[in-house]
Amino acid sequence: MRIKELHVYGYGKLENERFNDLQQLYVFFGENEAGKSTIMSFIHSMLFGFPSKNHEEPRYEPKQHAKYGGRLVLVTKRYGEVMIERVKGKAAGDVTVMLESGEVRSEETLHDILHGIDKSYFQSVFSFNLQGLQGVHTMNEGNVGKILLSAGLIGNDMLLEAENTLQKEMEQRFKPAGQKPSINLQLKKIKELDKQMKLAGDEQEAYKALIEQHKQYTEELAEVKMKSSESEEMQYRYQEFLRIKPIVDERNILDRKLDRLGEQTFIADGIQRLEQFLAAKVQIQSQVVSLIERKQAVLKEQAERKPNEYIQDHKEEIEAALESASFLEKLELDQSVLLQELERIQKNIRSAYGNLHYPGDENSLLALDLSNFVNENVKRLDRDKNRLLDERMQLDEEYKTEKEKLERSEARIAELKERMLPEEKRQQLENTVGRVSNESFQKLKKALLMEQLAEVEQQYEQQKKRDTQNRLRQRNLFGLLGILLAVGAVISFTQDQVMIGLLLTAGLFVLIASRSVFKGQGLAQELSRQHDILKQKKAALDQEKSIPAEEHAAQLDLLERDREVEKSLRNEMFRHEERELAFDKAIQKFEGWEHSWKKVNDEILVVSKTWRIQISPTENNLEDIFEMLSQLKDFLLEKEEKSNQLTFLKKETTDKKQELLTFSRELGNTTTSWQEAVVLLKKALNDTLEKTIQSKQLHAEIDKLTLEIEKLTNNQLQINEEIKKLYNKTDASDEEEYRQKALKAEEWASLTSRRDLLQIQLQQSQLGHEQITDYLTAQIDGNSLERLSKERKEQSKRQSQLLELLSDLKHVIQNLEDGGTYEERMHLFMEERAALNEEAKVWSRYAIAKTLLEQTINSFKQERLPAVIALAEDYFSFLTDGEYTKIRLNDSGKGLLVERIDRLTFEAEEVSRGTAEQIYASMRLALAVSTFGEDPFPLIIDDGFVNFDQKRTRNMIKLLRKLSETRQIIFFTCHETLLTHFSESEIHVLQKPNRHSFQ
Repeated sequence: MRIKELHVYGYGKLENERFNDLQQLYVFFGENEAGKSTIMSFIHSMLFGFPSKNHEEPRYEPKQHAKYGGRLVLVTKRYGEVMIERVKGKAAGDVTVMLESGEVRSEETLHDILHGIDKSYFQSVFSFNLQGLQGVHTMNEGNVGKILLSAGLIGNDMLLEAENTLQKEMEQRFKPAGQKPSINLQLKKIKELDKQMKLAGDEQEAYKALIEQHKQYTEELAEVKMKSSESEEMQYRYQEFLRIKPIVDERNILDRKLDRLGEQTFIADGIQRLEQFLAAKVQIQSQVVSLIERKQAVLKEQAERKPNEYIQDHKEEIEAALESASFLEKLELDQSVLLQELERIQKNIRSAYGNLHYPGDENSLLALDLSNFVNENVKRLDRDKNRLLDERMQLDEEYKTEKEKLERSEARIAELKERMLPEEKRQQLENTVGRVSNESFQKLKKALLMEQLAEVEQQYEQQKKRDTQNRLRQRNLFGLLGILLAVGAVISFTQDQVMIGLLLTAGLFVLIASRSVFKGQGLAQELSRQHDILKQKKAALDQEKSIPAEEHAAQLDLLERDREVEKSLRNEMFRHEERELAFDKAIQKFEGWEHSWKKVNDEILVVSKTWRIQISPTENNLEDIFEMLSQLKDFLLEKEEKSNQLTFLKKETTDKKQELLTFSRELGNTTTSWQEAVVLLKKALNDTLEKTIQSKQLHAEIDKLTLEIEKLTNNQLQINEEIKKLYNKTDASDEEEYRQKALKAEEWASLTSRRDLLQIQLQQSQLGHEQITDYLTAQIDGNSLERLSKERKEQSKRQSQLLELLSDLKHVIQNLEDGGTYEERMHLFMEERAALNEEAKVWSRYAIAKTLLEQTINSFKQERLPAVIALAEDYFSFLTDGEYTKIRLNDSGKGLLVERIDRLTFEAEEVSRGTAEQIYASMRLALAVSTFGEDPFPLIIDDGFVNFDQKRTRNMIKLLRKLSETRQIIFFTCHETLLTHFSESEIHVLQKPNRHSFQ
């Protein structure tokens, strides 16, 4: 399986990006925030769906555009080339799967292509980053081995987290000698309740008799209360009837009067409206007379007031001149300030010339190009110069180091060559050793081989039986564990224990995935392979002929030592070649540095000629000189600007003074002071302004009075029309007839209102119409109420007697109940014991889950882990140049041990950080290689080797290149030094997006 193409529609900061023809080994290089993590997350999202909004993993939704999603082209063995497109839609996105033939398939086909695994499993096995490596050292020393072991089992530390969580939950509920756990506290409480329950047994009989008597009195009291309540209800109804009886009689009288009068209608508020119209008519007539008199007076006053015509014609010019006069004093003060500024600038110019020793004049300096481009070029030259000086020191040190390494390697090679045997003597020893086997040795060897063959055959038969039994136990174990995890998760979510529920759900998913993945091959196949090898060795021994012994053990030892020396020589020759390359590389760097230094020096000389200043590359700082030149140029420009400002201020002051004096003379004033002219102009302007405002106000008042007179005249006509309408509506010919009809309508309305009020009072009573009629017929009076009151008094007396008896009984019962009755104590005991049982059940579930988890881990160790560790052991040995040779489980089976070439063994937490990360990387690579071998998933790595040294990093790249022969590897990095290990066709350089384009 290989990812061929990525097309990002919109994902995070990426928009409409294409990555075509991804090779078996492909590198994405970019600086921080260039999009590496975004592309890695994009691959996960295309295969498994977008993260949910409440998930801690970022969704990378675009901020500046609406597109969200993309397309991924996958090459598989079964389906060929498959296009997977996922865009924004439901929570995980809407996915489309298109085969090479153009056929569109459902999401089920994608699940089949991915062998049914989910994102969590894929990230655990086939995708890892620096965070996973660094996680090895975020734990304490005792957990490092477990983390590495868990990485070899499922690819992450989920098993370790689940085991710690289960142990913590068990200890929160019970500890053998604990005081605070809930089960310990419950046991102590149950013991105390058992003692109290035995003491309450003796008091139980007397208590039962009192309870029975209390029950009889309570029932009788309830019956008396019910009868009393019925009597009270009847008494209330009689009282209510006697209260409303006068209201009923009055209502009947009003009904008879209304029938005699007949229905009378009249305009609502008719009399009031007529009175209002007549009063308004009189008031309007008086207002009209008053307004006419006021209008005549205002016209006379308007004729007496008239403003100055000259000031009206030149008002804006005079106001502008007066407004500018307020600035004359400030202009004179500004001239003084500018003179002081010019003197200060001139001093700065003389000082700057002295510091720079600039030979040119002001015009030549102003002509210099001191733009931002030149400034950036100067800063670049300074940075390049300082960088090259630092590089020179580093190159000197590197040259010295590489030279010493090369000389030591050459001395070591010479020493090993002297220790080697001559070729003729070595050949002779080899021939002698080849003939050292005799007939007895052949027989002994053959006998040992036959014993091994018989033992392997026996182990093979036994292992076949064990494999059958293990598969049966494993199937039962996985089923039981799955049920327990599912039930535990449901119970946890129902009890709001979300964290435990999530852990149990994750454990269930891991169990399902591991059931289909970690099946293992068993030992039977390995024993069968060993059996075939032993048979081949036996056949080869049968064909060999006996050769007589001609040499002794000392010669064999001599030959073995010579072979060790030869092996060491080959290794040292390989190292010598690497050190020669490193030494040559150091020399090449030195030559490159001299070329760069010459280039920078030439550019500095060009700048020196341009500025006409002698500059030393090693002593002078171009940026400081640039700052001084820029400052001097700024002083000269500022001097020119201040001089122009002073000239302008002098002319402005003279013009404004002359303008004020001219306006003052036009008004007939003779003055030579501009301050006195300002005062006279303001006074004349204010006087004219005041007359103009008064004239406008008088004119507005005349218009207003005219409108009011017209309005009142119209209102008077409207009132006459309204009065005629009132007469017409009541069929009245004049005011007198209109008022008589109003009196009759008022009487009918008064009677109707009183009758309605009485009806409302009757409706507020709780007695209905039928009950009132019945009581009238039965002639209920005061005597009926007295008889009912007498019955209530007798019932109240009996109720008081029963309450006293109950009070006495309650006091006696209370004394018995102070310590609690036998049933209550027994009930409380049973409740507490039931609570203890529930706590024990919860503790048992966690204990069973922990046991099953341990059994699952042990099963994984037996079936899957040996093959993974064997492969990881090869990888780890290769990464460390054979410095470490073995990886194996420790005695407890919960951690890892590593064995060095000198046979020393170390716990995983005892090695260095880099070595521990190399163990982790080896285990992860071995697990990935051992999973889905027929159609292997791509392996995605994000900067996973930053803590490796140079040699082991080089070995890791070689290992990845070897693994890329059988599976695709996509590698993300921000370290430019790693790019030298890859070809240009294998590298894609990511560029940072332009932030301004998103603003």
